[in-house]
Amino acid sequence: MGYREAISEAEADSQTMLTMLQMNQLFEAKGNGVEPTRLVAEILDSRKAELARVAAADDMVVSDNLAALLIAQVSENPALAPVFDDLFDADGASLNVNPIEHYAPVGKSIEFAELVAIGRAHGESVIGYRTLKGSKGDAASGVKLNPTKTDTFKPAAGDGLVVIGNLK
Repeated sequence: MGYREAISEAEADSQTMLTMLQMNQLFEAKGNGVEPTRLVAEILDSRKAELARVAAADDMVVSDNLAALLIAQVSENPALAPVFDDLFDADGASLNVNPIEHYAPVGKSIEFAELVAIGRAHGESVIGYRTLKGSKGDAASGVKLNPTKTDTFKPAAGDGLVVIGNLK
């Protein structure tokens, strides 16, 4: 959670970003016995969320805007509340990017609808895919979420399927 007491919002966000950078440096240091870990940080000013994402590309940055969107979703469709509860529960479902080879052969075109059916057979909800070719070196590029079921793509080595399921 972002710093909320005794300092300004700008100072709190600066402190959060500095802490993220320091933690990532610790994770990257060799021989210190610390396992790399994905960080989740809260930025109080949503205008700075993109800057925080650049500072820590593989970490998740949560802003007040995300919380507002979540509240709006649940108020419009209360049936989604248990879904979000499960996603945010440490023991609940998780969002994973799994190797495409677990679902489809590399080099052969496939419709997204087929990938959804294959994922369902594995007990997962397929919500998108990530192509290595479209990647710019960060975790988010090359990702296509909620494509139409008729979307076709040709999986390549290194591509992944974005699924909601149990942590593997």
